[in-house]
Formats: sequence, C-alpha cells, structure tokens
Amino acid sequence: MVVPMFGKNQSNTINPDEVYRYIIQNIGFELPFEMWLQIDSAFSEIWNNKIGIGGYFYWDEFPKMMQKSLFEQKILISNDIVTKVTFLILKYIEKNNGFLN
Repeated sequence: MVVPMFGKNQSNTINPDEVYRYIIQNIGFELPFEMWLQIDSAFSEIWNNKIGIGGYFYWDEFPKMMQKSLFEQKILISNDIVTKVTFLILKYIEKNNGFLN
C-alpha cells in the first residue's frame, strides 16, 4: 500500500509492514495474512486511484467502498472485519500525519 503523506517520513509513504503490525496489535482478533493482503490491496486501489491526492471521503463510506471493491473481485470477507480493518488503517494514517484532517 502506497499512501501519500505530508512530511513525517522521508519517502512520503507509509510502510505496509508497519500498517500490518498496527492492525494486528489493535484489531482484537486473528487476521489471516492472506485476508490482510486482500484488504490492503483493495484499500490501496481506492485510496490511490479513486480518492486520489487531496480527495474527500466520509469515514462511514470507506468500508462500503472497500466491501464493494472486494465483492467485485469475488472476494468475500465479513463486513465487520472489513469495517474494523478499514477504520484501523484510517486511524493509522491519521496518527502518522496522513491526509486525514
């Protein structure tokens, strides 16, 4: 996942391994790595290509976009899991000076 950032880190990206560690530490249940890869891929696609730099979105709508993207790829993951992981990714981005204001 490549997420544009302001300033905090030299390459202006968030390391997906760091995001994964944050998710695992905060999710409260076991998340299989393969499931994480599918969610991460869908999140990256939406964040980088649909929302774009400086784009606006509603937090409540992002999990719905994620679920739709996964469904279109014929990947079925519980809505609760997608929502929880999506919100944790957004919190991580916000915590690390991402584009969320």
